[in-house]
Parts: sequence; structure tokens; C-alpha cells
Amino acid sequence: MPYNELAKFYDTLNYDIDYKEWADYIDTLIDNFHPKTPSSILDFACGTGTITSLLYDYGYEIYGLDKSEAMINVAKQKNNNIKFIKNNISDFKIDKKFDVVISTFDSINSITNKKELLNTFTNIHRLLNKDGILIFDINTEYGFKIIDGEFTYTKDNSGIFSVWTLEYDKINKLAELFLTVFERIEGSNYTRNDFLLKERIYSIKELKSLLQKSGFKTLSIFDHLTFKPYKKKSFRVDFVAIKKE
Repeated sequence: MPYNELAKFYDTLNYDIDYKEWADYIDTLIDNFHPKTPSSILDFACGTGTITSLLYDYGYEIYGLDKSEAMINVAKQKNNNIKFIKNNISDFKIDKKFDVVISTFDSINSITNKKELLNTFTNIHRLLNKDGILIFDINTEYGFKIIDGEFTYTKDNSGIFSVWTLEYDKINKLAELFLTVFERIEGSNYTRNDFLLKERIYSIKELKSLLQKSGFKTLSIFDHLTFKPYKKKSFRVDFVAIKKE
């Protein structure tokens, strides 16, 4: 699993992400769309738990779930009051129900099999209380199409230099991210680490259909981190869906 090896670099690589803005946005979505006053959240594919920890500070009872043990270990170091669990969301079972389930950083795209994604939504439906809501974001096809097949960029931060090369297969709607991380060991000496991450691009129509089949009603789809309806040229969109009984 690439995320086990990636865990120690993850926060440094994502130094430019405004986690506070993202957590505030999720908090507002919950206020606007949950019909009651929710208290419990499950953050699946929580990664190193930064957003999980921020939402805990807002007063929520929150659990973090990730299938990478190394990611979970990093998350536990940030807040030992949060219950972080290593497991796969598609078959995760717990003797508890949640008011809200969230997933960030296009983790839905990383579920590349449509049947597995349907199983994921179905299991989330089971884990939610009545009127519970699901919040997640996805990368859209528009963002991948405009790279015209391949795109490369670099980052340099805290002794970590990284090269990101993205390739998109328009026919099969599969994206591959080739990530090379150079870690400074001493002076001008670096170690090289290579990772391959894959994503499946789902259309809005596909996702709405899968949500409906698993027992959800889609409430809103926004342009990322806004309350404006998504556009055909949105790079990332945020879904809010409610559990139907």
C-alpha cells in the first residue's frame, strides 16, 4: 500500500493546504444541512488526521478511519483523545451510529472500482443515524482533461523535494499520479522514494446514481469550498447527501 510508505512525507508534501479553511467549510455544511444538532462524525480516509483533529477542537465527537496503519499512527500523535481506527470503509463495522460521515482530499476518486464504491456508500448508509449526512469531495474530469494527457510540477519544503507527474487516460477515465520524493539525508545527499497513486474519475451523474442506489438523496453539489453550484469547469466539487430511510 503506497500510503504506508508515504505517511512520513504526507504532511510536509501538503504544507500548502489550508486545512483550517476546509474544516470551517465542513462545519458550516453540517450546520446548514443536518436537520438536528449533530454531535458524532466519522472521518474516513482520514489520512494523518489534520482535519479530524480540527473538527474535534470544534466540539464534535469524531472518529478517524483509514486503511493505512502508518497514516493512523501519525494521526494518533496529533491527538490521542480521538479514536483512530485502521480499517476499510467498504466493510467497516462498529457498534455505533454517526450523525455525519465525511471524506476529504478526493478519497472517493481513489476507489477505482464502481462496485466497491457502491459498497462504500451502502456501508456508510448503514453507519449513519436517521437523517445523517454524507459530505465528500471529488476531482472532476474537467480538471484532468485540460492537462491534455500529462502534467508535471514540483514542490520543495523542509528538506523534501518532490516531483509530481499526472497522466490521464481519457478512454478509461483513470488518472495516475507518479510521485517522486527526494529526502535530504545529509548535505547534498538525498534518498529517492517513488510512489504511484491511482484515481477513477466519476461523472456527477454516476455518483448521484450510486448514492441513490445505496439509499441517499443528494442535497447539494457545490464548487469546492463555496456555496455556489458546481459548474462544468469546476476542478473539484463537494457533495452533500442525506440518508433516506
